[in-house]
Amino acid sequence: MTALGNTPCIKVAGLINQTLGGSCTTVVTIKGGRDAYAVARFSQWIEREGHAIIILQSDGEHTITYFCRKIKARTPSVDIVLRQSHLHSSASLGAGETLQGLLAGQFRSIKASLDNKLGQSLPITSRFWPWVVSYIGFARTRFRKSNDGSTAYSRTNGHEHGGEVCELGETVMLRIPDKKREEIQDQMGEMHLGRKK
Repeated sequence: MTALGNTPCIKVAGLINQTLGGSCTTVVTIKGGRDAYAVARFSQWIEREGHAIIILQSDGEHTITYFCRKIKARTPSVDIVLRQSHLHSSASLGAGETLQGLLAGQFRSIKASLDNKLGQSLPITSRFWPWVVSYIGFARTRFRKSNDGSTAYSRTNGHEHGGEVCELGETVMLRIPDKKREEIQDQMGEMHLGRKK
């Protein structure tokens, strides 16, 4: 979490598979390759995409290049070629720039909808927002249809996503077997919009 002027903001990173269209998005708490969660999340996503060789292209900023190196080191099962775009050439990063724009727009839309539903604004410092950022890449991959009617998920896995997804912020009832109830409650506590009560 950083501040832009006096306004708090969230740092995000995203990867996009330009061949199949899938995307993965996450909050980055520490710039560079020191955010172990973000590195691991992207490494796992790259492995799940199923390519033997990929090109991981970035804008050449030092901290982003270091982040990419960490992802490559964490993903030995995939031959990752690191490439940097030309300086000041946003066109060479078109898919990434588009993903960032979609991510920002979707985030604002979800935040406005949730604020309206709650009747108040959830602070940007809430632990709920990183879930929203991750959800945006998840939803884009599984539900956004291309011109041929397929999704990135189906092109990667050979079938459509079959799971049900609840609306973000929706109340979900969960029945936990008696023998597991205490163990699960000890692990999770009572969760409400990503905050423990």
